[in-house]
Amino acid sequence: MSLSQLIENAIDKKLREIPQTLLCTVESFDKDKLTATCKPLYKSVNKDGKEIAYPLLSNIPVMSCYLGKDISVMPSYERGDLVLVACSTFSNSKQLKKESAKESEGLFGLENSFVIGGIKSSSDSNKDLQILFEDNDIVFKNKQTAIKIKENNIIFIINGVEYPWTSHSHQGNLGTPIGVPIPG
Repeated sequence: MSLSQLIENAIDKKLREIPQTLLCTVESFDKDKLTATCKPLYKSVNKDGKEIAYPLLSNIPVMSCYLGKDISVMPSYERGDLVLVACSTFSNSKQLKKESAKESEGLFGLENSFVIGGIKSSSDSNKDLQILFEDNDIVFKNKQTAIKIKENNIIFIINGVEYPWTSHSHQGNLGTPIGVPIPG
């Protein structure tokens, strides 16, 4: 084996030891603090060839979907849920407070992990409340029931049957209209 191949193999071996993302199960979830304790589903191997479980990742931040204008989609996890955890390149303690910081010495440390999101198979996700974006409509769907919000109306769908709810125009305030309602 050449010296360059030996060096490449050594570097490759070290790089494989750096966790970047981990599949984990949720051990506990704090919805008020948006933190979770997660159990990685991986094991490492020590110098003697013995398998060693990764440690629990305690009280790591859980990311939520922020859509701007004070709109957030907050996650809710239960024990045993499968999540994807990312290991930050550097310490993230100051960045979570929107402060800048110097690069830390430890790269991809498990203590700098955070939950990116939950993972479900497509068959499992059909059991949940889903929020879908279809053709400029927003659809809230749960099993056989859905609410479709369109540009001009809202449609309730129950067991495949659509029940439109359209507003009608009126004049005046709601307590004392001054015109005849126009069916919509």
